[in-house]
Amino acid sequence: GGLSDDDSVLSEVDEAQFEDFDPANIDVEEERPQLAIDEENLKLVGRHKRKRGDDGDEGDRPRRKKEGRREKKTRRMKELEEGGEREPVRRKERKRREATPEDDQTLDPATRRRRALDRIMDDALKKPTKRRARKADGIDLEQMADAEIEDMRKQMTSAAQMDAISRREGKPAMHKLKMLPEVVSLLNRNQYTSSLVDPEINLLEAVKFFLEPLDDGSLPAYNIQRDLMTALAKLPINKETLVASGIGKVIVFYTKVKRVEPGIKRMAERLLAEWTRPILQRSDDYSKRVYEEVAYDPSKIQASLPSAEATAAEVRARELLPPRLANRARPDTVHKSYTVVPRPTMVQESKFARPLGASGEDRFRKMRARQVGASKGGRK
Repeated sequence: GGLSDDDSVLSEVDEAQFEDFDPANIDVEEERPQLAIDEENLKLVGRHKRKRGDDGDEGDRPRRKKEGRREKKTRRMKELEEGGEREPVRRKERKRREATPEDDQTLDPATRRRRALDRIMDDALKKPTKRRARKADGIDLEQMADAEIEDMRKQMTSAAQMDAISRREGKPAMHKLKMLPEVVSLLNRNQYTSSLVDPEINLLEAVKFFLEPLDDGSLPAYNIQRDLMTALAKLPINKETLVASGIGKVIVFYTKVKRVEPGIKRMAERLLAEWTRPILQRSDDYSKRVYEEVAYDPSKIQASLPSAEATAAEVRARELLPPRLANRARPDTVHKSYTVVPRPTMVQESKFARPLGASGEDRFRKMRARQVGASKGGRK
């Protein structure tokens, strides 16, 4: 339970020691004289400024100097004061961590794939130091690229010859198809573009061996046609390269043969148009295209029309045929392509002549003015 008043902490105080207490013996400072309050004294209320002497000095107490801004010590200064040993140790530890990366073999496959993807993205985002490094560690990169392309050209030529031999022996021709991924990977390298179209190396001649039909007239595999033509569309092939390789003849063959797939034929037609345009000095801008103009002659059209007797005989012969799907009435889909344009025969009018339809606009303007005038008169 709680303590009573007699048993509380205050009850422990000895009251006997206060029996001889005399209030008159207390040491109290002398009472300050009362000051009469007037207008002058009222102005001093609330002021705590130190009084200055006649000569401007403060009292006996010297004035405290104002402290300036304290200089804040940096981490580098603290470490130098402590002996300057911490920073080199940290740098050594950081270099040691960078020099000894974690072993990817100890990680799970998902983490390894994620780290490999991060490294690829970091390398792609890094700003290149040079546009093209011709030499690295004393190795001529251009010469190395030429050697790689020359080796690939020899392998492609050998694969085409082995496929021709296999076809003559009645065996499946698979050598070109096996080499296709390597060939496409080489053709898609942007840093090798100038070497790929070099007529001296003549890699496109080996590409022609891959695309041309075999001795028995059979076409290469569809994958070979599609992938190689897609890669050829990205290369800047010029006239010298076409003459040295002879690949243009194979592309013309693909535009004319009927056994080719429609998609491959369209790709070959685009390649042919792209390669022959600079040779024929034609622009690919439709606004700059020049069309042949021919004067319209109505007499030629009248002469080419069939006579009424011939038309009636053709209609009667068609009606006598037995009914089938081919001779029933239905619209025919015809794709027309015009190669000439009619020569304009319109007479150039004067610039002061009124355009067509101007009289109708004047009549409409008068009717509108009449309606506005009638509405104003009705309001009055």
